[in-house]
Amino acid sequence: MAGTTVDDRINGLPLVLKSYHDAFRSHGVEVPMMVLNAQRGRDKRT
Repeated sequence: MAGTTVDDRINGLPLVLKSYHDAFRSHGVEVPMMVLNAQRGRDKRT
């Protein structure tokens, strides 16, 4: 396994995605969950 695999779902929502979503929203930026989810697992060096 090359990366970290964590089941972080609470009530069906991934905790990490919800945290990012809430952080953006608190600054008036709406980012759809699908957009945030597409970024999961990306190379952190790019």
